[in-house]
Amino acid sequence: MESDTHFTSIGAYLQVLHTLNVQQKIVGVQFINMGRRSEDDRFGLQILYSGSLEGTTISMNSFYKSNYRCIVIEGSANITVSDNVGVSNVGHCIYTGPRARDNIIRNNYVSDTMAISWNERVAGSSDYHAAAFYNWNGPNSYSDNIAVGSRYYGFYFYNDWQVRLEVSFLNLLSLL
Repeated sequence: MESDTHFTSIGAYLQVLHTLNVQQKIVGVQFINMGRRSEDDRFGLQILYSGSLEGTTISMNSFYKSNYRCIVIEGSANITVSDNVGVSNVGHCIYTGPRARDNIIRNNYVSDTMAISWNERVAGSSDYHAAAFYNWNGPNSYSDNIAVGSRYYGFYFYNDWQVRLEVSFLNLLSLL
């Protein structure tokens, strides 16, 4: 899939939306110049609000010069993301966002992740400090992934406020 446009930050995007209990297989696709910078939910490949998708595979794909993230999973579970390559992308490359849990992120290679400039960012996003692999909450399983040449972070794991609150509460109890 290649988005052929004279605008350097606006490309096509593939969105899998509300496919409850429908197994997805996205295998062996080359994504070039995908995603739309400065537009919310316009990422190269996004699986959004689909609940449990046991048996779903995103595997052996390449993402080259992605305009805004590579693979995004939000509100979906039990997806395996493996053996993908992301090169020269803008924004987080492999992103597991809110309510994305019990996913397996394994054996992926990401290089040359670049940040989105402050004036191009979407309000509330953190892509101006982009990570090759970004995990909002979980639990999700990460193993055997490689991140090289990222401008800011290779791996970024955000601890949801609920986790921090529980830890803080337990620390407070120990003081009593």
